[in-house]
Amino acid sequence: MRRSNIVVILIMLLVATFLFVSCGGSDTGRDKVAIEQVIRGYVSSYNASNFEETLTYFTGFEDSQDALAYLTFLRSQSGELTLVNFESGSVAVTGNTARVPVEFIIMGEQSSQWINLAKENGSWKILWEQ
Repeated sequence: MRRSNIVVILIMLLVATFLFVSCGGSDTGRDKVAIEQVIRGYVSSYNASNFEETLTYFTGFEDSQDALAYLTFLRSQSGELTLVNFESGSVAVTGNTARVPVEFIIMGEQSSQWINLAKENGSWKILWEQ
């Protein structure tokens, strides 16, 4: 094989590897992107007071009507959530569970917390009970 063919093949392999990694080619990469979408979707729907949608980001609640009432009460007391810091690189995925550190501003105070998630039927959900 000629040297120019080898160089072309090596370049193609490097490009393919880059595309695979940057497009979330690994399960962990895809999981981290999905988890970030869940966190951002939760905050967005909560701030819009769309609690039916907010519940779609959660799992583990016993009664949806109780959960909706609780979210409504929380929102009336807290005002909007501002997601200050979320780094998908800090997401710790272990099988069908994940844990992610986030920082919010709520009621004018900055707060850090861990959000625990579970993968159900291929979708990530925030655990209702933290």
